[in-house]
Amino acid sequence: MNKARIEFGETVARGSEPDIIIRTDKVLYFIEAKLSAKNETKPSDLQNRKKYETGGNGLFRQIFKSDYETVAIKEERYELMRYWLLGSWMAGQLGTDFEFYSLVMSSRDQEIQAEFDKHIIETNERKFSRLTWEQICNFVKTLT
Repeated sequence: MNKARIEFGETVARGSEPDIIIRTDKVLYFIEAKLSAKNETKPSDLQNRKKYETGGNGLFRQIFKSDYETVAIKEERYELMRYWLLGSWMAGQLGTDFEFYSLVMSSRDQEIQAEFDKHIIETNERKFSRLTWEQICNFVKTLT
């Protein structure tokens, strides 16, 4: 994670970090878990874009349909943007697929997948999905 932070101009001590990172031989998973908060964030310093648009040999343009201003500031998807960018880069370095999940209550952020999907370029190797706590709970119930 630290190499990704440095690649995109973040400091190691205060860089982006999703709540859960799982690495398997085939997939790198990022999970950003929210209980009552929404996935609406924008940068605190609107002038400091770090190297999000230029790092990773211009990866931003390869994995986003929309520009930084639209995603991070206008649509307030700054946190999701950072995780999509850093996770995609890390998966590329690892030679694995990347799956990014926004974990929310079923009553919250019901449109988050459609809203974020319009800004990103998904492939068979790089996917974003909304997941609910209730889905996890129901899955766990099937195990017992």
